[in-house]
Amino acid sequence: MINTRTLGQHFKEEVEVNVYLRDPLATADSAALVQYIAAQPYIKEYVFTTKEMAKAKYLADGNESWEGILTENPLPQSIDFKLKSEYLNADTLKNIRLDLEKQTYVTEVKYPELLVGGLDSKIKR
Repeated sequence: MINTRTLGQHFKEEVEVNVYLRDPLATADSAALVQYIAAQPYIKEYVFTTKEMAKAKYLADGNESWEGILTENPLPQSIDFKLKSEYLNADTLKNIRLDLEKQTYVTEVKYPELLVGGLDSKIKR
């Protein structure tokens, strides 16, 4: 028998939020932002992705290299995180996005809004 509550919690905790950072950004500034995000009560786990790491993932996903066309890496640094399940609802995520977009070094915050809305309405806590 599958426990739907446990399964629902698992799905909720797999939703990823991507916080894209301005370029150029000093190491100290990105470290301060990572520390700020890591300290938030909604964080389950997080990863800081450098431009070089983003490029390696892009190429590993089977995409073609832009070398020879572009002189600089166009991919941004990011902080990607997963939320604790109790924070995964549309209203809370909207507030999290608004808070993070106020941060000086953040250019954009993305998450799968349609999926979050669907999980929120389909999975009862």
